Amino acid sequence: MKKFKTTWILAGVLLVLAAYVYWGEVKGSKKREAQKEKEEKVLVFEKGKVESVTLLSSQGKFQAKRSGEKEWMLESPLKASADKLVWNNILDSLYDLKFNRVISEKSEDLVPYGLKDAKVKVEMTIAGEKEKKVVYLGDENPVGDSLFATVGNSQKVILVPQTISSVFDKGLKDLREKKLFTFDQDKAQEIEVSEAKGKKLVLKKEKEKWFIASSAKKEEADSGKVSEILNTLNFLEVSNFIEEDPKDLAKYELKNPQLKVTLRDDKKAQLQLLIGKKENNGIYISKAAEKPVYQVNTYILDRISTDTTKLIKKEEKKEQVAVPHDHAHDKK
Repeated sequence: MKKFKTTWILAGVLLVLAAYVYWGEVKGSKKREAQKEKEEKVLVFEKGKVESVTLLSSQGKFQAKRSGEKEWMLESPLKASADKLVWNNILDSLYDLKFNRVISEKSEDLVPYGLKDAKVKVEMTIAGEKEKKVVYLGDENPVGDSLFATVGNSQKVILVPQTISSVFDKGLKDLREKKLFTFDQDKAQEIEVSEAKGKKLVLKKEKEKWFIASSAKKEEADSGKVSEILNTLNFLEVSNFIEEDPKDLAKYELKNPQLKVTLRDDKKAQLQLLIGKKENNGIYISKAAEKPVYQVNTYILDRISTDTTKLIKKEEKKEQVAVPHDHAHDKK
């Protein structure tokens, strides 16, 4: 009985030791690692609470505000849709940014590090916080692939990876949304392509099939070719932002456009695109009822035209199957 009792006491001691090791060493180790990672971060903040980001670089000053969990709108130097992938990458990079080492806890002179008039400044406004989060990037460290940096007014000089500079070295073209249209392709019911000279192509959807409604003889359209038109419009991207408020659309041949494309669902127009002059490896376009002029790749002319011959569904030829001759039947 005494031996049995001793065994239970030993088992209890082992359990206590195991719990101590788990909570003290394993859990404690994870907690210490998390704390160390937090201390190595250049900026500590909650990504979900970021309201706006202002970026100052050699290419200019740009500000974007959050308009959703992952959506952004440019506020300066103009109001326009922002490229959410680029701005989310900027935010993620700031959140993950760690310093390699501390050069000075409080430098009396930031000039030698290129931080007095820093080349790059990134500023964030955080919901519920009065002070903005600011990081400055200065000169390259002569030894190693790193940059001098400082946070806010701390005058603490640190080294951060040099690769971060490419994240912030952006111009207006990089930061703007380049995708022109977003629409539900499945809801499209009619596509109209009209030329300045009067020729017109109209495609209409009836019970999941597309037909060429503009031809004298109603013919079924090749669904693959129609999908190609829809995909071209849905994934059309700007190659150059030409003019925000043009005074003369005629020079782009957009006053009387070469082509006008209208896409409709069962209630309204999903989009209207004006296609103008081809120039400098691109073609000028604009959205109907909107001012800006853009340039896109000329491949759009290969995908969208009034040529019905490319759209007619070709009939599949049925192969005739030879029926074996029954010689035995002949003999009868």
